[in-house]
Amino acid sequence: APFTAVAASYHISSSIPIGGSGSYDYIRYDAASHLLFVSHQTEVDVVDAQAATVVGKVTGLHGVHGISVVHALNRAFVTNGLDGTLSIVDLKTLATVGSVKTGGQKPDAIEYDEPSGLLLVSNGHSNSVSIIEASSGTVKHLVSVSGNPESIAFDGEGHAFVNLESRSTVAKIDLASGVVLSEWTVGPGEGPTGLGIDRSSGRLFVSCGGNEKLIVLDSKSGKQVAVLGIGDDSDAVGFNPSNHRIFSSNRDGTLTVIEEQSPDRFAVVQTVQTQFGAKTLALDPSSDTVFLPVATLTAGPDEDHPGPAVPNTFKILVITP
Repeated sequence: APFTAVAASYHISSSIPIGGSGSYDYIRYDAASHLLFVSHQTEVDVVDAQAATVVGKVTGLHGVHGISVVHALNRAFVTNGLDGTLSIVDLKTLATVGSVKTGGQKPDAIEYDEPSGLLLVSNGHSNSVSIIEASSGTVKHLVSVSGNPESIAFDGEGHAFVNLESRSTVAKIDLASGVVLSEWTVGPGEGPTGLGIDRSSGRLFVSCGGNEKLIVLDSKSGKQVAVLGIGDDSDAVGFNPSNHRIFSSNRDGTLTVIEEQSPDRFAVVQTVQTQFGAKTLALDPSSDTVFLPVATLTAGPDEDHPGPAVPNTFKILVITP
């Protein structure tokens, strides 16, 4: 049945101070442990989302971007953008227990596909995607793509979708063979960054950091279903299957909330004011809570290139309905 569009009332309900210095990127919420894994340049800050406190750190990392958590292996996997590696971390001790060369430059986004036991890593500076067996750390395929890869999503049926930011397309990859099956345009969207999927309706949600648009694609055919307006410079998308809400975190200091009313009908239901620089997100679907890492940024040459974060201003904004 279609959903009735109701104006949403998400708001900043609290913030979790983390402090320290350095840049930040992706954040991962782990439902099983209620922990947030937060990238923070040379470390991953581990935060108890319920107690709102830092409970541990993974240290000695090199330009952290993405984090993936695999409980079945008691492992977290962290991309190191500066040295082309993936760190393998013991979830209980937070000690680094191994390292994998991804075969590409600037490993960035990382996602785990549970059915296949495979990790996918976007190598942002070498137009390639690494398909890695999580249990062994073996690179099974180094997939060449036609542009710089960004966020990743899976359909649960053996396929991965990867945004190609510089091409304004989405690549569909067969996980078993490492073959690029299709490449779909997101035009009029430009510079796709964030990516979410509703597996039940077969819809991909592609946020375009280049021009304030979120494009909905059919995940089977690549056909364009809808174009929505979002904030500027989105870098992540979250989807909550329980209420069919799509969230786009935008660096301009907004969080765009979109409702999937039916597989072919979408509406923006709210724009939440957040903080400049809050460009990535993690979502706890059970409580419908969004977590946004952010720091106060110093002035740079222009709005698109702010300076370094002010020390000890790094925190997580907690957005609740």
